[in-house]
Parts: sequence; C-alpha cells; structure tokens
Amino acid sequence: NGTHVSYGFEIVPSSQAGMGKKVPYDGPEWTSEGLAQISLEPGSYSVIVSISDAAEGDLFGTMLSSQVLPFDIPLQGGSVDRVAAFLPEWRVSVSLTNQFGGVLSDQSFKLINAETGWTQTHTTDSNGSWSDHIIQGDWILSVESLTNIEGTTETLRAHIVSSPETASTDLSLSTIEAASVSISLTENLGAPLEAKQIVASSDQGLGEVDLTPTDSSGVSEVHLFPGNWTISMESEEDGIKWILESIDIVLSSGDNGQLNLTADRLAEVSGNVFWDLNDNGVYNIGEGINNATLTVLPGICDENSPSDSTVAQQTGSSGAWSSFEAVGGDYCLDVSAEGFSDISQDFNLGNSSLEIDSMMMAELVQVGGQISYIDLDQFSSVSDTVMLELIPTSDYIRDTISPAKTILAGEWNGNWTASVEPGEWIIRASSEESGLVAMSMLNAEVINGGYSDMDLSTGGWALIETQWFDYEGMSMTLADIDKPELKINLGAGISWIADLDEEGSIRVLLPNGIIDVSSEFTTLQRGLNMTYSGGQAIGVEANQETPAITVSHSRIPFRDISLNVIEGVGGDVSYDGGISDLLVTEDNESAGFNPVEFTLSADYLGHEPLDTFSAQATVPGTDGSEWQVEFHNGSGVWNTSMSFDLGLDNSLSTSDIHVKVTPPNQSVAHSLTQGHSIILSFFTSGGYSEEINVKVRIPQIHDFSVASLEPLYGVSPGEEIQIPLQIRNDGNGDDRYEFDFDDSELPDGWERTGSTSHTVPPFTTTTHSINVIAPENATGEYTIYSTVTDKAGNSYPEIEINVAISNPVISITSQQLLSGGDNAVSNRVNSWVVTVANDGLVDAEDVELNVILCNDLSCQSEVIMDTELGDVPANSVVNFDITLDLDGIDPGNYYLNLEINESSVDGEVVPFVPDQGGSVNLVVSSPAVESDSSWIGYILGALIIAALAMLTRPRSRRPNAPF
Repeated sequence: NGTHVSYGFEIVPSSQAGMGKKVPYDGPEWTSEGLAQISLEPGSYSVIVSISDAAEGDLFGTMLSSQVLPFDIPLQGGSVDRVAAFLPEWRVSVSLTNQFGGVLSDQSFKLINAETGWTQTHTTDSNGSWSDHIIQGDWILSVESLTNIEGTTETLRAHIVSSPETASTDLSLSTIEAASVSISLTENLGAPLEAKQIVASSDQGLGEVDLTPTDSSGVSEVHLFPGNWTISMESEEDGIKWILESIDIVLSSGDNGQLNLTADRLAEVSGNVFWDLNDNGVYNIGEGINNATLTVLPGICDENSPSDSTVAQQTGSSGAWSSFEAVGGDYCLDVSAEGFSDISQDFNLGNSSLEIDSMMMAELVQVGGQISYIDLDQFSSVSDTVMLELIPTSDYIRDTISPAKTILAGEWNGNWTASVEPGEWIIRASSEESGLVAMSMLNAEVINGGYSDMDLSTGGWALIETQWFDYEGMSMTLADIDKPELKINLGAGISWIADLDEEGSIRVLLPNGIIDVSSEFTTLQRGLNMTYSGGQAIGVEANQETPAITVSHSRIPFRDISLNVIEGVGGDVSYDGGISDLLVTEDNESAGFNPVEFTLSADYLGHEPLDTFSAQATVPGTDGSEWQVEFHNGSGVWNTSMSFDLGLDNSLSTSDIHVKVTPPNQSVAHSLTQGHSIILSFFTSGGYSEEINVKVRIPQIHDFSVASLEPLYGVSPGEEIQIPLQIRNDGNGDDRYEFDFDDSELPDGWERTGSTSHTVPPFTTTTHSINVIAPENATGEYTIYSTVTDKAGNSYPEIEINVAISNPVISITSQQLLSGGDNAVSNRVNSWVVTVANDGLVDAEDVELNVILCNDLSCQSEVIMDTELGDVPANSVVNFDITLDLDGIDPGNYYLNLEINESSVDGEVVPFVPDQGGSVNLVVSSPAVESDSSWIGYILGALIIAALAMLTRPRSRRPNAPF
C-alpha cells in the first residue's frame, strides 16, 4: 500500500565474485524508514527476505508481491536500485473462549473477506490462540455451531480488521448461545419446498450465511448468531423459479420458534421472434429477428395496456427471449420491431414452463434500379421490348413481382420501382426479341429497401428438359409431380426456382456462362415415399441456343428394416422379463447353462427390389468372447452367421430368424446385475446396418473360500498387527460378504478393528484385512472366530484366526564366502553371505549384523569389521552381504566373529556359537602368484610371427634362371 517499512534481509552472491551481507532491521544501513544503502564488492547478487512470523510479534507480512530481480555490481562501480514490495498483510491475533470463559483449543474457525467472500480456515492452538498475517481489509470471523458441556449450542460471528492501526492489538472473542429457529418453506401453491437453500444476510455487517437446505417437509433447522438478519431465497430448476422476497427477522439466543414462509412460484416463458422466410409457419434457424422489443403484461391483450412499471426486453441475435412470470394467470405478449408489423399474443401460464414463438410480418419496402444498354439511343431502340421481373431467390417462398417502369414524357428511361417484402430478390431484365438479358441480386433491407443498376448484354438460350423413371420403369418428367422445383443457379447467390411448362421443360434466355440446374423431389410409389434427385451443368453461349439438355433424376437408394423379437424360449419360467429378456437355467451335469432361443421378425421398409441381409452377434463384457451365438433362417441348421433376402420384388417380411444363445460354463460366465446384452446386427454389403438387443441373464451362483490363512499370527505386546485374509469369491457375480467376528476369547485390553464387509468381483481373490492390538502386558495365545454370510444369506464355514503374543527370535544360521572355498585372500576385498533367521511370529526391522575379523577366538584383538542393517520378516531367513577389505592384512590364522546387536532387536537374539564365542576360524591366504604360462605364450607367438616373416620374404634369383 506504499507504506515504507524496515525489515531485515540478506544479499547473497550468485557467483564466486563478491561477498554477501546481512542487513538487520535495526542496522546502520537504514538511512530512513524502509530505505537502506549498502556497499558491495563487484559481482552478481540476489536479495533474500525471510518470512515474518506473526506469533513472534512481527506486525506485517513479508510475502513479496513480485520477485526482487537479481543484479550485478560492475568493476567500475555504480548504483543499483531494488524494491522489495510486500503484500499488504498485517498481524491479526485472536484468543477464543466459550461463553463460560473456557479456552477453545484446537478450534476450527473461518475468516471471510467482507468484500470478496474469500474464505480461509484456521485452527487455534492448545491455548485457544491464533496469530497470522492477513491481507488488509475487513474480515468476518465465524465459529460454526459447537456444543458446550451443558449441551447448549454456541456460535460466533465477529467483524475484525486487518490494518496497520490494529496490527499490535490482541483480540479476545467469546462464543455465545446460538439463536435456533425452525423455518418452514412452502410455495404459494401450498406444496413444501425441498432442498432449497435460504440465505441470511446480517444487518449488522456480519456477512451472509447459507442456511441448511430444507428437508422433504420444507423445513430447515437453523442455528445463527443472534442479531438482526434479512432472509431471502431464489432457486431455479427445469424452467421453474421460486423467489422468497427479503424478510427482516430479529433472533435472540435460545429457541426462536418456527417461521412459516411462502415463496412465489414462477415459470419460464420463452420463445423466438421470427420472420417466416420459407413460409412454413414455424421458426427455423436463421429466421430470428434481432433486437425486437417484447413486453409481458398481466391479463388478456384486449384489457390491458403498458404502464410505467412495465419492463421491456430485447431479443438476441437469434430472436430468442425468455422471462419468468407468476404461474396460474393470463398474460399478453406485445412484440414490436422496426420494419415489422406489431403483434400481440394471449397466453395462459400454468404450473410449468411455456414456449411461444412469435411470427412477424415484414412491412413492404421500396426497391428500384436502372437498366442501361450501350447508350440512350441504343436503349431507346429496345426499351419497349424489355420485360422486368423480381424473382425470389430459392431460399424464399414468394411470388414473382413485375416492377413498374418509370415513364417520363411518354418514354421509359430505364428506371423502375416496386414494393416488396424485405429479403433477397433477383432482378431480371430481358428482351427476347433482341436476345438481351441482365440479372443481378437485390437485397431489400428492412426499412431501407434496395437498389440495383444493370447493363443489358447479349445472352443465350438454354433448353432444359427433365426426366425420371418411376419404380415400374415408366419415363416421367417434373410435370408429373406436384409442386416441382427445378433450381437454376448462376452463382453469386443468383439462384431461383424455374417455372416449367406442361412438358416439364423450360426455354429461357440467360447471361452467357456455366449454370447449374438441379432438383430433388419425393413421390409416392408402391405406397412408399421415394426420393429422387438430379443435376446438370450447362454452358450458355451468347447468340446461341443450347441443344435440349435433359436433367435426369435417379432414385436415392433407401434400405431399412424393422426388427422385433416375437418369441423367447428355454429360460427359467419363474423369471418374467418378457420374451426378449430370459434367465438361463443351470445344467449341473455339464457344469454349464442350458441355451435359450429367440425368434425374430424383420419387416422391410426400404425401397430396393432386393436386399440381402447378413447377421452377426456381439456379446460385450469380459466373458463375451466365451459366449456362443448361432443363427438359422428356418433350415434348422445352426451356424454362427446367416443371411436372408427382403425387398419390394421379394418378400417384405420374414419370421424365420432364429437365434440360439449358449453361455459359457459356470466357471466362466459372469452373473451381471443388468444381464448380458446380446447385440444382433443385420447388415448389407452396401454398408447399411440395423441392430436389436436381447438380454440373457445368468443366475448368480454364490460361493466363498479362504485362499490363504496362516495357522498362527504373532503380535508384540503394545503393538498392532494387520492380518491379511486372502478371501476368494468363487461365485460368478459380484458378492458382498459380511463378517461377524467373535472376539470373546480376547482378554480385556485387546482390540480387533477393521471392516466387517467386503464386496468382491466374481472369480477374484482379494485381501480382507483385520487389525489386532495387544496391550503392553499381554501374554498368551487366543482365537478370533468369524462367520461369513453372502448377500443371499448363505453362510460359510467358520474362520479361525489364531493370534499369539510373540517377539522376533533372531539367529545366525550360516556364513559363506561369496567366492567359495574356506580361505579368505589377503590384500583383496572379500565378501561373505551371512544367513539370518527369524523364528518368531513378528517381523524384525533394522536388524544390525556385526562381523569382526579378530586375532583370537574371544575377539579381544580386533582387526577389521563391517556392519549391515536389514529387515527379517517373521518365519523367514534373509541373506546379509558383508564386505571386509583385507588390504594390508598379513596371511595367517584369524577368527571371524559374527553377532546380532541385541539392542537392534525387540525380541530374542540366539547367540552364534559354532566354534564357541560366536567366532569361526578363518585362514587368510596369500594371493596366488601370477602364472608364467602367459609369458610362454607371448614368446611362442613372437617366434611364430618371426618364422612367417622369414618364409614370406622375397628371394633373389639368377638371371635367365628357369624358375
């Protein structure tokens, strides 16, 4: 906060150059409060500020708000400025007592920032005190309800301040008896409100408290700090809102009785304000009107009028709006938008939310433009033959409009006007006699309208015919269907629905270029709606007429079947899950389950003459791969797959789809709570697929066993042992086992703890642990008995857990040179493996093994020693690795003394006495002499190399020698 403070810090070098310095808070380096000047040697440095301690009386915190940047002192000297900025934290010290003055030790409390709501949780010490540095500001200290020795509920809420002025103050606060009140909350329809959270706001600056949510009766039992409170509630769920307006209450310590409160129930009214561009009478995406003004008025539209208190709202970019209104009344919705006619709608709001869409009619706007051709004289020569049309784009359902030509002095100069609905239009000007045409987009904006200039140019004629074949192969045209729509698209948004003649054709003058022609329609054939589509790209050339272009339409393939289960047999008759949900029965002779069979029907809903469907099955789950699912199509021969034909020129249905499901044997098949879903898939080679599920349930087989249990477990006096029971669910389903322990044999002071239930998956072994605690003076051996019951109520043989007081019994059983043999070697590192046994029932931890090389049997003269630590589990042996470096030790006769440090074993140590005294005779031999054989090998190798060199050396020969 800008306040200068002095606090000790340290400057430390971050390289070999330079010397650091500690600056105490009262050192001579401080030239004024919060400003210190220090002389340093050249080098690199960083600043370290220790964290202050409120408990030691430090009045402010030293948590840095930002890092103090490291700095360098160059050889030529200079000055460096650094700022250590602390967060504005100040000491707050509080002592808490109850209303009788008793110390609240280890008491949890909360500090709530009055401005931000940030909440911290703290705990007092054994003296009921707490100190820390807290961010500057106003805080609320809250101790939630606690019960004193008289059974009275106490609480505390207090306003405290963290500031420089209060940092040295020690606060003493006491809890007082809480104010208890029962709040009953109902809605205005009379029903109790459950799970609603009322908020209490203190009128005395003690913050807000979220009260306990109401129960199923609408009641909340509340304990608050006495004082003046304002309570309110607002809750929303599934389009319903409940509002409890603010109510002021005064609460005093003790019982304040019951408050009966009523919340208003409101329901959400929402909808979309839209402009019906496609003339289908319902809202579609993209039709919303942005920034429309809405008001919801009580009463019907003919009997009310807006008042000063009427609240208006605007629609969003998609035309959406919503409002919450009181249920059970009549309302009027008034909607207005610039460029649209106002509308009013009556509606009645019941007890649930309501959606209302509002369709608005756009007011007509003025559009116009200018048609030109070369110059005025040329235009005048063709103007009488020019025909104008305003054509709606293909996205709009509207009638074509003929614009009015603007006639001046008996002549048309090319200007035109029209009144149209706002939206996108295509202005078309054409002179068929002269072969001239022009087309362009015109965007008629709401209110503003639109304008378009065009130049006529020479176009070309496109002759377009249409054709499609019905299901029987008869040739048809678009004239043979109701409301044909042939779309002509010139690009740049110029796309419209053409008017076809009675032959399903059109001859039209168009600007030169490539055009796209397309159409899609649905027609009824063989009692089914079949969809056709077609398209064609056409090139239009100026002063030319295209040959007749036929846009052919093809039927869009459609494949679909409806599958139903019509019979299910072979299941347990006592289980009624329906024909598609069967419970199998056990086949105890084969240790398996009897198969079940389903019969399915398939009805063809597609449009194809013939479709071949294949079948396959999938069984999800860990045991799914072990299930066998077979089919036949009436042949009676079961296979893992099958096929059948359906189609309009074939059979339209079949009832001969037979499915046999055989579960795995009883040691594999899992019993699932929801049963196994058998997914039966039917598909074609073209990628169509349809599925139906049947359910097969495996009866649960319950079984239990103890997989591993030691005959006796040991525990040391005053210690605790965890006994792991290896239990197994031998059944085929998840099972919950309840353990009923009989501890009657355990004397006073003994205790058994641990879970008394365990849920185990099928065919799974797991560990169920129990803990046994023995008192300090415990002796003897005892038995804990446990009976086990599964979730079906089946009981299993009693488990006997034997526990005895025991301690580790540690002994050395053998020692062996790691290199083998009996003799150690001088001037070498020698290693031994020493085997240590624990014959007790309790683990021994950190057992210390000492091995000493001595000159005499009683080990009065020590030479060298080694020590090794290790754990030795109960009833186990562990090998300890010992190493002695005999460097400088002369060959001779020695003794190896082995002993367990008794202080490292909380139990019995059996002395090691092979040769008496815990020592064994050890001969230390001289190292073996280096062998001469290696030198001989070197000499022989050198001789061989020399001989080879002699043999391969070139020889001189006489002139004219034959060889």
